[in-house]
Amino acid sequence: MPTLYLTYQGAKLRLRKGRLILESPEDEVLLELPARKVRRVLVFGSISLTSPALAFLLRRGAKVFFLSQTGTFYGYAAGAAPPSPARIKKQLEVAQGPRSLAIARAIVEAKVRSQREALRRYGYKAGELEPLDEVLKRIQSAPNKDLLRGLEGVASKHYFRLVAKSLKDVPFEHRRKRPPRDPVNAALSYAYAVLYSLVLSAVQAAELHPEIGIFHTTGRRRASLALDLMEEFRVPLVDIPVFAAFRRGHLKASHAEVGDHAVLLNKKGKKVLLQLLEERLHEAPAGGETNHLALVFKQAERLANAIVHGKLYRAFVFGRKA
Repeated sequence: MPTLYLTYQGAKLRLRKGRLILESPEDEVLLELPARKVRRVLVFGSISLTSPALAFLLRRGAKVFFLSQTGTFYGYAAGAAPPSPARIKKQLEVAQGPRSLAIARAIVEAKVRSQREALRRYGYKAGELEPLDEVLKRIQSAPNKDLLRGLEGVASKHYFRLVAKSLKDVPFEHRRKRPPRDPVNAALSYAYAVLYSLVLSAVQAAELHPEIGIFHTTGRRRASLALDLMEEFRVPLVDIPVFAAFRRGHLKASHAEVGDHAVLLNKKGKKVLLQLLEERLHEAPAGGETNHLALVFKQAERLANAIVHGKLYRAFVFGRKA
C-alpha cells in the first residue's frame, strides 16, 4: 500500500514498533500496517498524526497531504530537499520565455484529445465532436496562453455537457467545483484531489519546483506545475473510472450526503471511490508496458527534460500508446 488514505473523522494515526496504527476516537484499531511500505498519506478532514508517526514518514521520504473532506488542498509536509538553484533558474527562464507556449499547447492539446477520445467511446459521432475538433485546430495557432486557457475552457464545457447526456439517469448537468452540488461532482472533486497529490509527488521526484507553472499562472503559492501535468491525467485517471462507476452502479446517490453548503461523499462512497482509483492506477494504458502510476512519474521526467534540457515535450493522450 504505497498510498494511505485517511478519511475516518476524529481518528488518530500512531507509530508503534514500526507499524502505523489508525485508531478511532474510542481507541478502536481501524487499520494497522508496516510503516515502511507507505510512500504517501492523504489526510481528509479532521484526522491527527502523532509526532513520532509524522517524523517517521518524513524521514522515510513520504509526503503527507492535508485536505478538507471535500478534497480542497490545504498543504503538505515533506522531508525532500528542494530543486537546485540552477534548475529553478532554468524553470523560471522557460516559464517566462517563448518555449513555454509550445509546452502549454502540448498539454492543452493532449487534454482535449483525451476528452474527444472518451466521448467517442461513449458513442458520440463525428458531428457531435466538431466543437472539440475546432478547438484542436485553434490550439496550434494560439498566440498566447490566455487564449489557450480560453480554448481549454470551451472544450471542457462541451465535454462535460456531452458526458452529462451519456449518464442519463444519473443527476449530473455540468462540472461544478466549489461547492459540488451532486454526487458526481462530489466524486470528481474528491478524486481530483487524490490525483493532485500523486502528480505533485511526481513533479518533485523529477526535481522540478512545483510552483513554477507553464500553462497555469505562477503565483499565489500554489503548485502550478503540478496542475499543468495533472491536466493530462484528468480524463484517464479520474473521469473514466468515476463516470463508469456511476453507470455501473458502483457509485450511487446513496454514497453521498447533502450538507448545508455542499454534497459530500459519505464513508462508504469514499471507500468505493478510493478502491476504484487504486485499481485504475495499477492498470496499464493502451499499448503501455507499465501501469498508470509509473506513467505519471515518467511524464514528470519528460516534462523535466523539456524544461531543463530543451527536449520536445510529448504529452500523454488517453487512447494513444504511451
